[in-house]
Amino acid sequence: MPILLPSRLAVALASACLLQGCASPPALPAWSVEPVQRIDNSPGQSAATWFELGKFYQRRGQLQLAEEAWRASLALEPRQLAARNALAVLDARAGRLEQAATALRELAEEYPQSAQPLGNLGYVYYLQGQLLKAASTLQRAVALGGDVRLARNNLQLVRAALASG
Repeated sequence: MPILLPSRLAVALASACLLQGCASPPALPAWSVEPVQRIDNSPGQSAATWFELGKFYQRRGQLQLAEEAWRASLALEPRQLAARNALAVLDARAGRLEQAATALRELAEEYPQSAQPLGNLGYVYYLQGQLLKAASTLQRAVALGGDVRLARNNLQLVRAALASG
């Protein structure tokens, strides 16, 4: 039986098929991941949102983050009572009692119908050992009404301290 040699056309076709299999796949576009939300520049962020975030951090014991959130809240609404009161409470917790008292006195003057800054101020006076001042301030807070349970409890604490002498 004679040996058949492939034609030039058959060799060219086979080579083309083999070369095509060795070619590298086409380059795919690179993946990129973009953030879904940017908190710093998001137009949906409000003073109330930052304040709530501060409360969340406070409950978790992350007081530095709470302070930062409340300061961001105040940057949007500088005169708000809640964030300013919260920062004064942080000052008191950190032992900066005079700074806390100053901030709370200002709040009590600006918001005379709010019991919260008065109640906190009364407690700061108690911590400073100014029991008579604490008692009168806490009595004013209780007299304003509303949710004054904490002020009422602190007033009992002050009265017990005054009674023990």
